[in-house]
Amino acid sequence: MRFYLLSDNADTCLGMRMAGMAGELITDVDTLHSALQRLGTNPDIAVIALTAGLIRLDPALITTWKLKRSQPLLVEVPDHLDSHDVSRNIADYIMNTIGVKL
Repeated sequence: MRFYLLSDNADTCLGMRMAGMAGELITDVDTLHSALQRLGTNPDIAVIALTAGLIRLDPALITTWKLKRSQPLLVEVPDHLDSHDVSRNIADYIMNTIGVKL
């Protein structure tokens, strides 16, 4: 079981690759759909990390995936546009996920 990154930012792909996480650069919604379909049937992928920019391409797809599928797990990675206040993003994530306000 491993992690896999889908990113709309080449720098994020490079950084994650240097940390040992495989991934690919996604430039449009059709490529996002086909990548998720391909990765969703791969039993070796446990977690797919998606940059916030990709989630903004098709939020309905991501929401549907999270509600109807248990694996692989989709996890949002803040992108360069969201990185100015990472602590707020983490606090919001925790609040939305488990209902605890920090």
